[in-house]
Amino acid sequence: MAMLLLLGGVSWLQMGVLNTASKDLALNWLPSVETINKINTTASDIRLHQAQHIMNTDDAAMARIEKDLAAELDTFSQYRKEYEKLISSPQEQQLYDQFSDAWARLADVNKGMMEHSHNNRNDAARKIFEGESASLQKTMGDLLNNLVDLNQQGAQDSYQSATRAFSTAQIWVVAVVVGAGILGAAGAVWLIRSISRPLKDAIQLAERVSDGDLSSQITVGGRDEIGQLLAALQRMQGSLAAVVSKVRTNAEHVSTASAEIAQGNNDLSARTEQQASSLEETAASMEELGSTVKQNADSAR
Repeated sequence: MAMLLLLGGVSWLQMGVLNTASKDLALNWLPSVETINKINTTASDIRLHQAQHIMNTDDAAMARIEKDLAAELDTFSQYRKEYEKLISSPQEQQLYDQFSDAWARLADVNKGMMEHSHNNRNDAARKIFEGESASLQKTMGDLLNNLVDLNQQGAQDSYQSATRAFSTAQIWVVAVVVGAGILGAAGAVWLIRSISRPLKDAIQLAERVSDGDLSSQITVGGRDEIGQLLAALQRMQGSLAAVVSKVRTNAEHVSTASAEIAQGNNDLSARTEQQASSLEETAASMEELGSTVKQNADSAR
């Protein structure tokens, strides 16, 4: 049970690590990369429309392009707000702040460039487009790429964390299962021996008692059911020994009394024989007396 609880605790912890890594991948790193790519794509679309605006001189076409640009700028701002909710580290916040500064400078430069283009000063607009605007666009793109790399590294770290958690869980599962198997086998052997040995002693004691040997000693080593059985057998043996001892004492008393009775009978027999001899002597004397009397009678006649 202890090994099972240990396995459950370790599994719970590793599941927590896996769950955290999965959440980071699904709710942070991958959405961050996806949103940054959307920001980058929208920035490219904005620049493409700016180039189209600079190359156009038709008022209607430029108005349509300006409308598309306004929509794309709104989308760009929306994507930025979505990404700001996903920032999860000081380093990422620092890169994003640098991106925000670059974007603010680019927006100011592009505003002046679009004013030149709107007023058909295309050469001035093209100069800004190919010069300062392009430089800031590249800086902003590099910062976005750095943010992508950072989030991809975070995703890779989460994946490695999940992999380590899975490997750790596997090792713990194998170790605990093997340990539980060893402890279970050892416990089974100990349990069998703790039951079979006292039972064997109880059987041997019962066999010796049945053969009339009441002098055997038995050791009671526990308070469990087997120990209670051995204690009962020990009491039974003691009771039998007491009964046999009492019977032996009574038999000895009977033997002594019988010997005394036999001695009395012998004395009585001897006295009877003495009395018989006395009677025989008396009878002989009486016969002699009778003879004498007869002689006296004969003499008298």
